[in-house]
Amino acid sequence: MKSSFAKVSVEKAVRLFQEWGFRVEIGPGREEVTVILEGADYRSFCVYEVAQLPQIAAVALRVRQANGASEERPFSARRVRAAAH
Repeated sequence: MKSSFAKVSVEKAVRLFQEWGFRVEIGPGREEVTVILEGADYRSFCVYEVAQLPQIAAVALRVRQANGASEERPFSARRVRAAAH
């Protein structure tokens, strides 16, 4: 059985990261994106090649599925921030 996660587009990957509380910006280089997670007292970011983003999102979806999270119940960054404090 082939996983539907293999068909994550760049656009869907960006939407997923945004739903999960990340900001996704173009650059700094050509064909790169920066994925940013900010909180009250921290800022974390990572630069990826655009082509890598769908693969990264697909892995995150697999992990969420393995942990019992469904696509219908999107990840709540607010819930995670509250749990972290």
